Amino acid sequence: MLCGAPVAPLPVTGETVTLAPFVVEAEQCGFENWTKSVSKHFIVYTDLGGPEAAELLAKMELLRAATCQLMGGEPLQAGRMLFVFPSRDSDWSKLEHIGREQWRPGASAVGTPPARLCVVREFAVLRSLLFSDDESIHFFSILGMELAHQHGLPRQLWFDQGLGNLLKRAELTEDTLSIGRKQSGDATLRVHGLMPWLQFFKVRASSPDYYTKEGARIYIPQCALLLRHAFTHPDVQHRRHLEEWLVYLASGHEPTEESFRRIFGQDLAQWSEMMKGFLKRRTQNIVTLQVAKDSVDGSSRQLPLPVREMRELFLLVQVLNQQRAESVAVLDHLLAKKSISEPLEELLISACILRKNFSAARRLLQARIDQGTDNPLVFEEAGRQCAREYGPPSLALRLGEGEKVIRDHAAKALALEPRSSVAQSLLSFCDAFGAATGEATLGALRTRLHSQVSLPSLREHKACLAVALWRHGDLAEARRLCEELLSDPVAKDPTTAL
Repeated sequence: MLCGAPVAPLPVTGETVTLAPFVVEAEQCGFENWTKSVSKHFIVYTDLGGPEAAELLAKMELLRAATCQLMGGEPLQAGRMLFVFPSRDSDWSKLEHIGREQWRPGASAVGTPPARLCVVREFAVLRSLLFSDDESIHFFSILGMELAHQHGLPRQLWFDQGLGNLLKRAELTEDTLSIGRKQSGDATLRVHGLMPWLQFFKVRASSPDYYTKEGARIYIPQCALLLRHAFTHPDVQHRRHLEEWLVYLASGHEPTEESFRRIFGQDLAQWSEMMKGFLKRRTQNIVTLQVAKDSVDGSSRQLPLPVREMRELFLLVQVLNQQRAESVAVLDHLLAKKSISEPLEELLISACILRKNFSAARRLLQARIDQGTDNPLVFEEAGRQCAREYGPPSLALRLGEGEKVIRDHAAKALALEPRSSVAQSLLSFCDAFGAATGEATLGALRTRLHSQVSLPSLREHKACLAVALWRHGDLAEARRLCEELLSDPVAKDPTTAL
């Protein structure tokens, strides 16, 4: 046994199933000294001890409030975010080293709806949180990036890297957040120069400009420079333009000088000179934001933690993080159980969706709804799974009885989170392929279309409006919308079906 006290062998009935070694070990591990504590927005699993968990949660709630201040408001409503903090010599860490390959060090985050999970494995990060040393803000970058995306901002490598570095250099007190400190990479950029910006925005995780040491020494500091400029500039339009550019690129568009000029209001050469001037500045432009103390609820409580729950948590993390053949077998192993620990049910749903076991996901989503969940992501995902059952959209598609089910899920999601773009898209899907296509339906579709700000959502609602117009007999307007969509290089079905 690698960890905990010996446990009786698992009973075997029926056909023999071969499981990976780490599964067998995990299912017999005692997971000694682990605790589970909850605060308003987080759940923490750790073997550091109860008092340390309470301190972690209080710091995390403060970090969350500071991030909300930075991003300009509350993120979209969702369930509590799960964090796992193993100590250096924990049984969790020993189990991670069983198998053909070791886990990557550091933090890993999983954002697949309806659950959100982060596993922090670097002991230095834990120590910094507990003892508030010079690295204490490191965790802020992990949490801050996750919360930024909950504000509706899509993921792009340059944005995530830049925001992470911005937050690593931030200073946080009980009531203030200060950003804008320079980084050591600025000196490298002044010596070697900036990467051409169109080349910079095309870099992916698989690009040599990112994964090689030579490329990263320019690319990563340049990400930090870009975000520091946007978030500390006195004119908020600089940040707004960058966020619009982020959405544009995340929608599948290639960066071009023309599109850059349209969004930023200046050509790339002018903007490049401005960024060079910002890099050459010797003074720091520190921006300090006030964090209202009454917005931070740092209270927490410790809950019972059965060993079964810890075993299931470990296996779910494996399924969610490891792109290995064993992950599918582990998921099947968990689904074969009569039930799973209630706090982990949404995590199991996320694993099913990630591994494309949609039938199990639908069953588990309905079970959560029957239990009375207040997580809007559950209703969003239930609606999406119901819509997925109809296959690719076409002009012949009619939802039938499924229309009411999808509308009910969307309505409940909006009742819990009025800003839910997923629920709005589900309603437009029902308007396009449901029973009614009258003036009221067209009016609702146009209202939703005009309220969208992201390009993917605009395309979805415009496509649904085109379908509804075609069904209503307004062929000319439907054709015009389709031509607009088909001229978009990243447009997808159902517009091509028209």
